[in-house]
This record gives sequence, structure tokens and C-alpha cells, in this order.
Amino acid sequence: MSKKPISLKQALHRTDLGISLFTFITKKAKDERCETNLNNLIALAYSIHQENDHKKQSRS
Repeated sequence: MSKKPISLKQALHRTDLGISLFTFITKKAKDERCETNLNNLIALAYSIHQENDHKKQSRS
């Protein structure tokens, strides 16, 4: 993760994306009658973040 500060607008956008992701996952889990575990959701979100961060670095 970068230590460079981000704007409030960017922080709100990232928060909205995170909320959308968790909402989608929990809805999908209910629809498919899967058990969700908060630790697994956090690990998934972290993994997605790392993958996106890696893609951004390789583009630079």
C-alpha cells in the first residue's frame, strides 16, 4: 500500500466499492445458501486489493 495520502473523494469511492463488494458477496451467499465468514470476506477483499495493486505497479 502506498503511504501517499489520497483525497477524501477517492477514499469515499474506495469505501463505496468495498461496500458494494461485501453486499454482493453476502447476497450471493444467501442466494446459494452458503455460509459466510467475516474473516474469509476480509481475506478475499485483501487478496483483491493486492492483485489490483500488483497490476497497477506492473503498468508503471
